[in-house]
Order: sequence, then C-alpha cells, then structure tokens
Amino acid sequence: MNLPDVESPSLKQVSETLGYHRRTLSRHFPDLCQGISAKYRQRLKTIQHETINKCCQEVRTVTYSLYADGKYPSESRVAEFLTHPSFLRYPQVREVFKQTKRDLGFEP
Repeated sequence: MNLPDVESPSLKQVSETLGYHRRTLSRHFPDLCQGISAKYRQRLKTIQHETINKCCQEVRTVTYSLYADGKYPSESRVAEFLTHPSFLRYPQVREVFKQTKRDLGFEP
C-alpha cells in the first residue's frame, strides 16, 4: 500500500490508507472530505505554478545561452534544450520566451 503524501493527500489516498471507500467517507464525513479535497486541489495548483516558474527560468537561461553562443534563439532551437519542451504551449512560458527575445533585441 502506498502511503499518502503527508502534506496534503488526496481523498483517494486517505480512503485507501483507512481501508474505506471514498463514498463511505464522504457520506459520513462530508465536511472533512471537502476539506481534504480542497487542500489537495490547492497543492496541485501550487505545484503547477512552481513547475511553470521553473520552466520560465529554464527558457530564459536557454535563450540567453543560445544568444551568447551566437545562435538565433528560435522557438524550435530553444525547445531542443528544454527539459519539457511541451511547456512552451503555456501562455506564461511563451510570454517569457517572447519577452526574453525582446530583451535581446530580436522582436519589437
């Protein structure tokens, strides 16, 4: 059995640890279950926010590195060096990429 994340487990993790079905817990302890779920959702949002911020920093670093090497920092070239190239689809990451290129004088 997997132990739940102590910080903020999901309701599924709590129910598996306790050995009860989620519906049973929800029926008998609706307020507690809602609180567990809300805390878990908030933690997921925090993790996503932190991940996007790390990716934004990575985009800046890669873009500046390519520029320092005398290479044009195109989106595809930057994506080659990213840990998770698919994060370029997020508006925040794409905006950081565009802003970094503007800072380097490539775009108006």
